[in-house]
Amino acid sequence: MLFRAAWTRQAAPLRRQAFAPFARRSVTTDAASSHAENIPQEDDKPFTVRLSDESFETYEIDPPPYTLEVTKKQLKQMYYDMVSTRRMEMAADRLYKEKKIRGFCHLSTGQEAVATGIEHAITRDDKIITAYRCHGFAYMRGATVRSIIGELLGRREGIAYGKGGSMHMFAPNFYGGNGIVGAQVPVGAGLAFAQQYNEEPTTSIVLYGDGASNQGQVFEAFNMAKLWNLPVLFGCESKFSTSFQDMAARDDGLTGLSF
Repeated sequence: MLFRAAWTRQAAPLRRQAFAPFARRSVTTDAASSHAENIPQEDDKPFTVRLSDESFETYEIDPPPYTLEVTKKQLKQMYYDMVSTRRMEMAADRLYKEKKIRGFCHLSTGQEAVATGIEHAITRDDKIITAYRCHGFAYMRGATVRSIIGELLGRREGIAYGKGGSMHMFAPNFYGGNGIVGAQVPVGAGLAFAQQYNEEPTTSIVLYGDGASNQGQVFEAFNMAKLWNLPVLFGCESKFSTSFQDMAARDDGLTGLSF
């Protein structure tokens, strides 16, 4: 009936009507932008990218440099990694809705840049531990899309032989995938303590969500890391626009950076 009505309306005789002119619409955003000049033709030749002055929001700490050296090859690889992660998560979402993935399925759609950016800034010897939205990190740490999807489907070909599921994936120097809110933060502090004890020239990246930002064990891990000067970076993958200043204001000894 809808098609018939539309066809009838299109087939009606033309008549003069006072149509309002179409207004040109545009989309604006407050997101910080970057700027680059003198971009070379070669993919492996570095050039300078200037970040916006609004890229970082700090609390009791100096901001990082607003310029960085990068190549077109590196940027293409980052884009490829983010797109691959997004397509993998979209496939997992479809399989979950088809009830082929049983149990939990925590996707990181929209957070692909977090895992990609961190992996491209560290070395393979550094350690990463995160919460239960871990598919992207597992992929960036060396897991294949086949092994991740296989794990979600409970197959033996999965990265944890089908026994871990969505929240418990592991790869070299990647320690999960943890299902308890905030529980991975003190474990990450322990990883950093082991690195310090063994005199390893590496660091640990410990990630948690905004839902764990009020957990007592998280603040205890912060205190221990500071008292022992552990080689660790704590990162909050906030899914909201909560300012880090609001979170860090609870502890005068806490410093932080949001972007």
